[in-house]
Parts: sequence; C-alpha cells; structure tokens
Amino acid sequence: MSQPDLDEISFETEEPQTEQLMTFRIRDEIYGLSILRVQEIRSLCPMTLIPNSPPSVIGMMNLRGAIVPVIDLCQRLSIGESNVSETSVIIITKAIDLKNDTEKTVGLVVDQVREAQSIFLYDLQDAPSEMEAKVPQGSIQGLVEMDSQMTIVLNLDRLFSENFF
Repeated sequence: MSQPDLDEISFETEEPQTEQLMTFRIRDEIYGLSILRVQEIRSLCPMTLIPNSPPSVIGMMNLRGAIVPVIDLCQRLSIGESNVSETSVIIITKAIDLKNDTEKTVGLVVDQVREAQSIFLYDLQDAPSEMEAKVPQGSIQGLVEMDSQMTIVLNLDRLFSENFF
C-alpha cells in the first residue's frame, strides 16, 4: 500500500468569518455596529423637533436634501438621556425596516466615536436576556471583548423594528 501524494490531499481550511465594527461610547459603555451600516459621522447640528414622535427621536435633520430622523441612542436603549458634550456626534446609518423591507437613513447621537475594529464572529457571545428586557428583541447582536473591555454589538434592523418607522 502506497502513501498518498501530498499534492493530492486537499487541506481546505475555512477562513474565520470576521466583521468590522464602528465602535463608539455611550456613557461608560462601548458599543459597536457593522461598519457597512455607517454612512458618515457628523458633528451635532440644529434639528427640527417633530410633534408626536417617539421619545427617542430628538429631531430631524436635513442631510443633502433628505430628511433624517436623529435618535438619542441612550433613550432608545432605555439607559436615560445622552450627555451631550463637545465629543458627541451623529453617526448616520442605514437600517432596514423589516416590515417593509426598505432601507432607512437614521442618525444616532453617541457620546464619542472610537474606532473601527475587526472581530471574529465566533468571539461574539449571546447577550444575557436581562440586557434585552427593555429594548426590542434581538437588537443586541451580542457581546465581544475588545482591548480588555466588553463591547455591546447592536443590530440596527432589530433596534428600529417595533413600529419605529
């Protein structure tokens, strides 16, 4: 019996799946979202208040002719109101309205943008059910440790799914 030739043996190794996150700070916590959903980062600007809008909608802004709702992410995540400071910015993102399968542009007020970082998807841990008690089901995609700090990874589509749009 002869040994198989090494050239004939297939050593298929699947590359670990990664995702690049835009990380940002809200209060003392670090959050992340898929960088593919980030359109741009803008400084805070004057906004128009809209009557009868959800409490987390702090206003609307004009973004090159498009009217974009601006969300206080602290309120949307049920952790109070944002502490607006000189480092606060608006992250312009794209979310999918799951009911209508349409893309919506949404601005998110955060305390500070940090950086883009890659994670291995196998490092993403399920969020404890207690974390999602006050936010729409599935809006926390998971938790991952980055630079010795836990990062909460958001699922924008789920975060804005419950009759938000």
